[in-house]
Amino acid sequence: GSEQRVATVLDAAFGVGGPGVLCVTGDTAFEDRVCKIRDELLPLALSLDQLSAEAKEAVCERGTINVNGYSRGVDGHRSGFYFHPATDTPRDILPPDVEALDDFYAPNVWPDDALPELRV
Repeated sequence: GSEQRVATVLDAAFGVGGPGVLCVTGDTAFEDRVCKIRDELLPLALSLDQLSAEAKEAVCERGTINVNGYSRGVDGHRSGFYFHPATDTPRDILPPDVEALDDFYAPNVWPDDALPELRV
């Protein structure tokens, strides 16, 4: 079934010989949403990086790496802002048999006071 197909794709991507990359695609509506998010958020990258240290600390990741929130220097000298694009609380939409690990399903954090236009 579809679960087996997903498992096969994940094994190929993240297994011993896999590239460690998985590309998620969708229909036209999904692709349009991704393009809209990218077009609206990429121009805000410099504004995010120029926020005060206090404002960035308020949205820094807490115990995760590149899952949600602001990070700097975790993967080199780059900064980034990570979020779940469909919901602010991804653990709320998990199937019942999936463990809601913070490493993957922590809630989104947004700099609503310092940079409200970043929220999608």
